[in-house]
Amino acid sequence: IEKDYDLVKRFRGAMIYPAFVVCGLIIVGFVFMLSVLPNLIKILQETGGSLPLSTRIIIAVSNFLQAYLIPLIILVVILIIVIRFSLKTPAGRRRLDYITIKTPIIGSIFSLVYLVRFSSSLSTLLRGGVIVTRSLEIVRDIINNFYFREVITDTIDKINEGGSITDALNNSPYFPKMVPQIMMVGEKTGHLEESLDEISKFYGKELNSKLNNLNTLLEPLIMVIMGIGVAIMVAAIIMPMYNMASQF
Repeated sequence: IEKDYDLVKRFRGAMIYPAFVVCGLIIVGFVFMLSVLPNLIKILQETGGSLPLSTRIIIAVSNFLQAYLIPLIILVVILIIVIRFSLKTPAGRRRLDYITIKTPIIGSIFSLVYLVRFSSSLSTLLRGGVIVTRSLEIVRDIINNFYFREVITDTIDKINEGGSITDALNNSPYFPKMVPQIMMVGEKTGHLEESLDEISKFYGKELNSKLNNLNTLLEPLIMVIMGIGVAIMVAAIIMPMYNMASQF
């Protein structure tokens, strides 16, 4: 639980800054579109000159938001309710779990979290004397992802049929090939717990590295997004006003 708490805390900490900046940009954008831009539009339209494409697009967006703001808010609320309801169904949860592990960058981080959670929890249970099948059942309940849980269920079935713990893991696209290979060595030598500890340490270090890289990557990415937003505003609003002023 302590390790899992640390992982979740670090991931949330990495996402706080970009989430704050994105929310701030959205709020500022709405305020600009609904309160500031209409006054500027009147000035630009009174000049009677031709407006660039970027300006016409922003004017259209602003007019749309002013006309349909309340229906849009209602639609977003309904959409959030529908999504929350669908996530409570097995099919909806399965789609979310698939998106979670397949999304670029974020998906690899979540996969590493599940690998660390699997190896460290299974090692602790086996060291405590819990039988393999029962340990896997407990680990399956700990891992909150449908596809990883499905692989663990197949592993339990293989063991009950007389197979090895690594039979199902070898054929899984969600577990790196190194995991069943190291577990197989530990199983044959009678040191499966130690092998799982090594797996947990290795992927824990890789997870920490990815989280650090995520922090490093997000800062310039956010600056680029902010720069694009400012450039659009300059091209759509400031430049027409500058051209209008230069005519006098």
